[in-house]
Amino acid sequence: MYSILIPSYVRMHLGNILFVLASFVTTFSFSADINPPELLSISVDSAYVDVTEDSQTITFTIVGSDESGINWGAGANLTSLVMRDQGGDFHHALGSDAEPGKLSISVTSDDKTGIWEISFLALTDNQGNRRLLDLN
Repeated sequence: MYSILIPSYVRMHLGNILFVLASFVTTFSFSADINPPELLSISVDSAYVDVTEDSQTITFTIVGSDESGINWGAGANLTSLVMRDQGGDFHHALGSDAEPGKLSISVTSDDKTGIWEISFLALTDNQGNRRLLDLN
Protein backbone atom coordinates (compact mmCIF):
# COMPACT_ATOMS: atom_id res chain seq x y z
CA MET A 1 0.00 0.00 0.00
CA TYR A 2 1.35 3.42 -0.95
CA SER A 3 0.13 6.81 0.22
CA ILE A 4 0.70 10.11 -1.48
CA LEU A 5 0.16 13.35 0.41
CA ILE A 6 -0.86 16.35 -1.65
CA PRO A 7 0.15 19.66 0.02
CA SER A 8 -2.56 21.93 1.40
CA TYR A 9 -1.37 25.00 -0.50
CA VAL A 10 0.60 25.94 -3.54
CA ARG A 11 2.77 29.08 -3.74
CA MET A 12 3.46 30.82 -7.02
CA HIS A 13 5.77 33.76 -7.65
CA LEU A 14 4.89 36.04 -10.52
CA GLY A 15 7.27 38.98 -10.52
CA ASN A 16 7.09 40.63 -7.08
CA ILE A 17 3.67 39.16 -6.24
CA LEU A 18 3.28 36.01 -4.18
CA PHE A 19 0.10 34.07 -4.78
CA VAL A 20 -1.01 31.44 -2.32
CA LEU A 21 -3.58 29.14 -3.81
CA ALA A 22 -5.70 27.31 -1.32
CA SER A 23 -5.96 23.65 -2.01
CA PHE A 24 -6.83 20.58 -0.02
CA VAL A 25 -5.06 17.74 1.66
CA THR A 26 -5.79 14.38 0.19
CA THR A 27 -4.34 11.00 0.86
CA PHE A 28 -5.12 8.18 -1.48
CA SER A 29 -3.89 4.63 -1.51
CA PHE A 30 -3.33 1.90 -4.02
CA SER A 31 -1.94 -1.60 -3.86
CA ALA A 32 0.88 -2.74 -6.07
CA ASP A 33 0.36 -6.10 -7.75
CA ILE A 34 3.75 -7.78 -7.58
CA ASN A 35 2.60 -11.40 -7.87
CA PRO A 36 2.30 -13.26 -11.18
CA PRO A 37 -0.98 -14.92 -12.22
CA GLU A 38 -1.98 -18.32 -10.84
CA LEU A 39 -3.19 -21.19 -13.05
CA LEU A 40 -6.38 -22.77 -11.70
CA SER A 41 -7.26 -25.11 -14.59
CA ILE A 42 -6.63 -25.84 -18.26
CA SER A 43 -8.61 -27.81 -20.83
CA VAL A 44 -8.48 -28.36 -24.60
CA ASP A 45 -11.39 -28.70 -27.02
CA SER A 46 -9.68 -31.37 -29.13
CA ALA A 47 -6.59 -33.46 -28.48
CA TYR A 48 -6.54 -34.75 -32.07
CA VAL A 49 -7.01 -32.85 -35.35
CA ASP A 50 -7.08 -34.02 -38.96
CA VAL A 51 -5.92 -31.30 -41.36
CA THR A 52 -5.79 -33.38 -44.57
CA GLU A 53 -8.80 -31.55 -46.03
CA ASP A 54 -8.95 -28.27 -44.13
CA SER A 55 -7.18 -26.35 -41.38
CA GLN A 56 -8.36 -26.87 -37.82
CA THR A 57 -8.33 -24.65 -34.76
CA ILE A 58 -7.37 -25.97 -31.34
CA THR A 59 -8.63 -23.91 -28.42
CA PHE A 60 -7.33 -24.14 -24.88
CA THR A 61 -9.48 -22.81 -22.06
CA ILE A 62 -7.40 -21.38 -19.24
CA VAL A 63 -8.80 -20.42 -15.87
CA GLY A 64 -6.44 -18.19 -13.97
CA SER A 65 -6.45 -15.74 -11.13
CA ASP A 66 -4.63 -12.47 -10.60
CA GLU A 67 -5.12 -9.31 -8.56
CA SER A 68 -4.80 -6.95 -11.57
CA GLY A 69 -6.27 -9.37 -14.12
CA ILE A 70 -4.57 -11.43 -16.81
CA ASN A 71 -3.47 -9.75 -20.03
CA TRP A 72 -4.90 -12.29 -22.47
CA GLY A 73 -3.64 -10.39 -25.51
CA ALA A 74 -0.03 -9.98 -24.33
CA GLY A 75 1.31 -12.15 -27.17
CA ALA A 76 3.80 -14.95 -27.72
CA ASN A 77 5.86 -15.95 -24.67
CA LEU A 78 3.94 -13.45 -22.51
CA THR A 79 0.48 -15.00 -22.45
CA SER A 80 0.49 -18.09 -24.65
CA LEU A 81 0.56 -21.86 -24.61
CA VAL A 82 3.66 -23.10 -26.41
CA MET A 83 3.83 -26.47 -28.15
CA ARG A 84 6.75 -28.18 -29.88
CA ASP A 85 6.31 -30.45 -32.89
CA GLN A 86 8.39 -33.54 -33.62
CA GLY A 87 10.71 -31.50 -35.84
CA GLY A 88 11.56 -29.18 -32.94
CA ASP A 89 9.57 -26.15 -34.13
CA PHE A 90 7.53 -24.15 -31.63
CA HIS A 91 3.88 -23.16 -32.10
CA HIS A 92 2.00 -20.62 -29.98
CA ALA A 93 -1.67 -20.72 -29.01
CA LEU A 94 -2.52 -17.05 -28.52
CA GLY A 95 -5.42 -15.15 -27.06
CA SER A 96 -7.01 -11.74 -26.84
CA ASP A 97 -8.67 -9.62 -24.19
CA ALA A 98 -11.88 -9.90 -26.25
CA GLU A 99 -12.08 -13.60 -25.30
CA PRO A 100 -10.52 -13.95 -21.84
CA GLY A 101 -9.24 -17.42 -21.03
CA LYS A 102 -9.19 -18.68 -24.63
CA LEU A 103 -5.85 -19.44 -26.33
CA SER A 104 -6.13 -20.75 -29.90
CA ILE A 105 -3.92 -21.99 -32.70
CA SER A 106 -4.78 -22.83 -36.29
CA VAL A 107 -3.14 -25.99 -37.61
CA THR A 108 -2.81 -26.52 -41.37
CA SER A 109 -1.56 -29.29 -43.65
CA ASP A 110 1.69 -27.31 -43.97
CA ASP A 111 2.48 -27.92 -40.29
CA LYS A 112 4.45 -30.98 -39.22
CA THR A 113 2.35 -34.02 -38.44
CA GLY A 114 2.70 -36.19 -35.39
CA ILE A 115 2.56 -35.50 -31.70
CA TRP A 116 2.93 -31.91 -30.55
CA GLU A 117 4.13 -31.72 -26.97
CA ILE A 118 3.04 -28.86 -24.75
CA SER A 119 6.22 -27.11 -23.61
CA PHE A 120 4.94 -24.38 -21.32
CA LEU A 121 2.21 -21.91 -20.52
CA ALA A 122 3.09 -18.25 -20.01
CA LEU A 123 0.64 -15.99 -18.18
CA THR A 124 1.23 -12.25 -17.82
CA ASP A 125 -0.92 -9.95 -15.73
CA ASN A 126 -1.91 -6.34 -16.44
CA GLN A 127 1.04 -5.11 -14.36
CA GLY A 128 3.61 -7.09 -16.38
CA ASN A 129 4.20 -9.89 -13.84
CA ARG A 130 4.75 -13.17 -15.70
CA ARG A 131 4.54 -16.80 -14.66
CA LEU A 132 5.99 -19.64 -16.76
CA LEU A 133 4.50 -23.06 -16.11
CA ASP A 134 6.27 -26.16 -17.36
CA LEU A 135 3.46 -28.46 -18.51
CA ASN A 136 5.37 -31.54 -19.69
